[in-house]
Amino acid sequence: MVLVNTLAQERKDQPISTSSDNFTSVNYNLIAHTKAAGWLQQLQDSLGTILFDSCMRTYFRQWAFQHPTQEDLRVVFENTGNRNLAGPFTQLDATGPLPGAAHPKKIRPAFLFSGRNTDQISYIDIAPAIGYNTYDHILAGAVIHNFNLPPTPFQFLLAPLYGTNSHQFTGAGYLGYSWYPDGVFQKIKLGLEGAKFSDLSGSDSNGNKLFGGFYKLAPSLRFTFKNRTARSTSEKWIEWRTFLIGEKTFSGYVQKSTDSMSYPDAIGPYHFRYLNQLSFNIDDNRVLYPYKALLQLQQGDRFYRINLTANYFFNYEKGGGLDLRFFAAKFGYLGGTSSSLDLTIYQPKLTGVSGSEDYTYSNYFVGRNDYTGFSSQQIMIRDGGLKIRVPNFPFLEGRSDNWVSALNLSSTLPAAIVPRWLPLKVFLDIGTYAGGWQDNPVTSRFLYTGGLQLSLFHNVVNFYAPLIYSSDFSDQLKTLPGQNTFFKKLSFSIDLQHIHPKGAGHNYVTGNTPGFPL
Repeated sequence: MVLVNTLAQERKDQPISTSSDNFTSVNYNLIAHTKAAGWLQQLQDSLGTILFDSCMRTYFRQWAFQHPTQEDLRVVFENTGNRNLAGPFTQLDATGPLPGAAHPKKIRPAFLFSGRNTDQISYIDIAPAIGYNTYDHILAGAVIHNFNLPPTPFQFLLAPLYGTNSHQFTGAGYLGYSWYPDGVFQKIKLGLEGAKFSDLSGSDSNGNKLFGGFYKLAPSLRFTFKNRTARSTSEKWIEWRTFLIGEKTFSGYVQKSTDSMSYPDAIGPYHFRYLNQLSFNIDDNRVLYPYKALLQLQQGDRFYRINLTANYFFNYEKGGGLDLRFFAAKFGYLGGTSSSLDLTIYQPKLTGVSGSEDYTYSNYFVGRNDYTGFSSQQIMIRDGGLKIRVPNFPFLEGRSDNWVSALNLSSTLPAAIVPRWLPLKVFLDIGTYAGGWQDNPVTSRFLYTGGLQLSLFHNVVNFYAPLIYSSDFSDQLKTLPGQNTFFKKLSFSIDLQHIHPKGAGHNYVTGNTPGFPL
């Protein structure tokens, strides 16, 4: 009954008396079979086995090969048992757990794969955890959480970690409390995410290691709207989230007389910044043609930003499909442009977003501030999503303090060309930005990239190999030694906050899943 009680906790269950054609696929299995069996077991316990069996035999003889209703069943049981059973039969028209199925639980710690009896015990799970980034190197620690089924209103996840290279304590965590009101909202969730990691490293002139880093606290409040019908696969929510971020980096550089090289001299104090974010989301993870639209209003010190991201998946008749993504953003200043603040990282752009531009620390980066090596090729699909990195030529990034817009296409290939076991796709990205429409623009009005995409682990990890791209890119890449090699054009993305909905083939945000932005 654990899964039945989970549905009831989330207010997604249906009454046992629901007709078969109105059941959702999940409820058809769990309510029509599991919960109904539990109800019959409680009825048997109430009547006693002998009387219950007598009632069932009478019911069979009277209604064999006919179409009885629950009222017919009640009449047989009341007449045969000579008692009023209005109470138990009322439960057939009700949602929620069966009487006696929900009760106070004991709290018990559990390590790894301990035995499970979540009907009676609320477990606090403890398991070893390991991670990696290029600054802390191996991160070793533990994960402590109470994410069980059925979920409790209060949930937490703590992941204290220790960096074997930085010799610093890092980690991430999440606290949340959920309400399930009767009315417009199906769920209201108050949450708090936190994280602290190193994201910069170096050595001073004496060879002492220095580590910069960040901390993040992000309180949030999400209202999920109730669907009109239980069979609806759509989800609509509105969320307020504030990011409170502290960052520390090198305070300065000194030149060593013995080798004339510059070295960082020290790590400065944390510098604080904030970002307020209001999000409106609607999505439908239906099997055919799933879609998603997310509108975000962001505000920080001296600026605002509006983002619209829309996804649509076109299913092919013989499997696979075309994933279409549209993005548009508007950036503006608050209080004029004369501020000494550098707002560059907040400005939208067309090309792949690097770790240093993840201004909310919401994505996963192996080397967040790496500019050489494999880890420097990592991007996040946030703004225009053109899958190419040109850090040596900032003017090619399509960055704007006004607006940008882009269209991203990704398609599976026919089985006759690529076997089903090989998750190889083709992609095409086209974008434009305000700067391209000014007089004497530094780039063409439209920039594009296209090539091959290898998607692993249900699109969590993606590798991109651009084969065609705007002449703006190719002309400049040729000027750098080694930049025209195939490896230098490769990029990859890691997105552990997304899941792959059944039958769709596209990534959608999971909601309030806590993130560990390494």
